[in-house]
Amino acid sequence: MPWVVSARSARALRDQARRLSEAVTRDSAVAIRDVGWSLLRSRSLFDHRAVVIGSDRSELVAGIEALATDEAHPALTQSGESAAAQRGDMVWLFSGQGSQVVGMGAGLYERFPVFA
Repeated sequence: MPWVVSARSARALRDQARRLSEAVTRDSAVAIRDVGWSLLRSRSLFDHRAVVIGSDRSELVAGIEALATDEAHPALTQSGESAAAQRGDMVWLFSGQGSQVVGMGAGLYERFPVFA
């Protein structure tokens, strides 16, 4: 299950992760699935992003705490910090047998460098 966290700066991202960790640790009745849904569907996406993937509360909290303390964790991925991104590796995506509409990804390609 993903927990997506986003902020306008790296510091704000760590602060948000700290507040999230405190909230879910303080109240064990909070459903982790509801937290994940709310983070993904009801919050704005900013330039500084992180995703924690976990199958249970302890795994998710450990990843969020690592983000809050600016440490690495296997469940944590931050925008622009993957090993492939640091090396400049190329990724190939074979999405099927042609496009559904000619040029359907052109707008994304032009507007978002990460899509390219």
